[in-house]
Amino acid sequence: MAGDWAKVELNTPDKPEIWLIADLLDIDPDAAFGKVFRVWAWFDEHTENGNAPSVTKRLLDRQVGVTGFCDAMLQARWMTEKDGVISLPSFDKHNGNTAKKRANTNKRVAQHRENKGKSECNAEGVTKSVTREEKRREDIKEKNKKEKRPTASPLNFNKWPSQPDKQLLDDWLKQRKSKKASNTQRAIDAIGKQITKASEMGFTVDEILELCLVRGWTGFESDWLTNNKITPISRPAQKQRKSL
Repeated sequence: MAGDWAKVELNTPDKPEIWLIADLLDIDPDAAFGKVFRVWAWFDEHTENGNAPSVTKRLLDRQVGVTGFCDAMLQARWMTEKDGVISLPSFDKHNGNTAKKRANTNKRVAQHRENKGKSECNAEGVTKSVTREEKRREDIKEKNKKEKRPTASPLNFNKWPSQPDKQLLDDWLKQRKSKKASNTQRAIDAIGKQITKASEMGFTVDEILELCLVRGWTGFESDWLTNNKITPISRPAQKQRKSL
């Protein structure tokens, strides 16, 4: 998770891409901007580089409440899809920790100029100096975390109705960790019982993990599906085998 704010330009609501998305979906441009921002916020919170290999367009559409919204973003070239991986182009320019550090650094440089009353300021030198200091502090924090981190026993998912997709599982465990949820065996077993109940309702393990990722759920209760009126993604019925 990159933080609790996102960098947006003041003229973003009036950009041609926003009006194209609004026209394609027959919605108000302000509503289109708001839903685009929700997509950006989701990628900012749940990805590190703007790539979401474990999330489908259908689930993102469900997140913003408009069917076909991701397809509209694809046509506006504000989203890409290749080999089943959904991405945001130029993610590092406006989102993520790198962009936010760059924005904060620029703000500090501007404040430095105002306080000193200088007509000229070597902004590049100040920026590099501040960035190096921030990187040094982050390296020290990361080193301390690794030294204090205990070796954990591998988790098993024997009490789940089926083995989950590895990428989905890794992304979900990272999401839990980022929100301070403990990935203990007891927690995994308890969630497995709820997923088993959901499987009896027609959901697959992977569908449950996708929902958890999209909605930011660190845990899971089968009642949440009923309370939120969520139904299983329809799948074509299997053909009956011919009798021998």
